[in-house]
Amino acid sequence: MTLKGIVDKPMKNYLYDGTFNGLLTCIWHHYYNDKAKGIFVCDDYQWDMLTAAESVETDDRKALKVYKAVKEKISYTDLERIYRVLMSCRDEKEMIILRYLELGFKTGPAVSMLHGDPAVHAAQSAETDIANEIHRLKGLIRFRDLNFTYNGSDICYAGPDPAEVPSEDTGSIPYLPSREHPGTGAAGDIHIFYSDIEPKNDLIEFLAPHFCSRFREQSFIIHDVRRKKALFASKGSWYIGPLTRDQIPSPREDDMFFQKLWQGYFASIAIKERTNPRCQKNFMPMRYWKFLTELQDQK
Repeated sequence: MTLKGIVDKPMKNYLYDGTFNGLLTCIWHHYYNDKAKGIFVCDDYQWDMLTAAESVETDDRKALKVYKAVKEKISYTDLERIYRVLMSCRDEKEMIILRYLELGFKTGPAVSMLHGDPAVHAAQSAETDIANEIHRLKGLIRFRDLNFTYNGSDICYAGPDPAEVPSEDTGSIPYLPSREHPGTGAAGDIHIFYSDIEPKNDLIEFLAPHFCSRFREQSFIIHDVRRKKALFASKGSWYIGPLTRDQIPSPREDDMFFQKLWQGYFASIAIKERTNPRCQKNFMPMRYWKFLTELQDQK
């Protein structure tokens, strides 16, 4: 292709389904078809008459080709980085990823060391933002004990069929949910811990290793109410599935008793003369307060 042909090659917006494989498919089209002027989730795109746009159907084979190229020509660490960036709440995160990969394919594994480059700085900033929120939520998540009768089939109210969860060979995501549905066993009353959160970033799957390690023998649900999905886990196995508030059973009768105990403990250990609301809000931002048992009465 002549230089003029490269310069004149049209650019277009690619629209995808919001999945990691969908994004990788768009990146494949960027390199093998028309250059991407922008990459957008289909449901969020505002159509206009000045820019060509193409809806891209997710193709696992094309996605896998890009997945392997990133892993082999850059690094697996950078593959994890771009996945975390995609899960962040940053504007134009798809183009942040694309610019990072463009630089990475030129420089190789050294790309992560180019801190002064705008493409690297943007990716690192988005990754740091989601990492900070993950760290906060590990300490700020509060669980309630649900009133649930187990029927002997599955503890979860919703979720994908394990047979439909893609295998690692498809290059779907670096953090593949467990194929095993938790909670198989004898029927009867069981305890399920439940927590509802509204994180800025799409991060509940990153919380799985931490809480599965803490609650090795416990069934629990971490519910992202904003995105209407949840992390379902039991005895080390976990997966992500859809969940809405109307599917949540009521708390156990003694749950309110323990909530009052915790609120009383929180109030009793506080030193009134050393109260520092500004510092408290720094470590516990107010957007999390409505989910914190000890701060239910705070404004």
